[in-house]
Amino acid sequence: MTATFDAVIKHHVTETGRTNGYISFINPVYVDLSIAERFRHLEKVTVQIKTRRKARSLVQNRLCHAYFGIIASESGNTLETVKSVLKRLFLTRDVLDKDGDPVVNPKTGEVLTYVQDTSALSTVEMMEFTEQIRLWAMDFDIYLPLPDEQIDFKFK
Repeated sequence: MTATFDAVIKHHVTETGRTNGYISFINPVYVDLSIAERFRHLEKVTVQIKTRRKARSLVQNRLCHAYFGIIASESGNTLETVKSVLKRLFLTRDVLDKDGDPVVNPKTGEVLTYVQDTSALSTVEMMEFTEQIRLWAMDFDIYLPLPDEQIDFKFK
């Protein structure tokens, strides 16, 4: 069973000028009780601290899918093919071990990779992804409008 607890990392500067950081849980009593309950049942506990990022917005998602549609229409490929190719080009990530190091295939020496889903992107990462798509499309003379740009489409 996975439990998620909201917390804030706070910093304290000592008299010597050294900065100490500590975690302040939003509901510390619940955290203590939850962890104590797991120890009582002799469960193994892993504590993972992750930075919360603002997930990509629905507007960003619609823009990205509009870009996929324009590229599919201009290139004659299916929407799924375009989406798959662009994600593989720009969202391929290394598989990392528990220490954050890339996992290597022992037989081939190649670093293992996966294609990240757009739903896991932050707003900044999604903005970078759509910009990479726009620049890539320019190489193939496919114009993709900026998010706030008004354009007229000519349908075939």
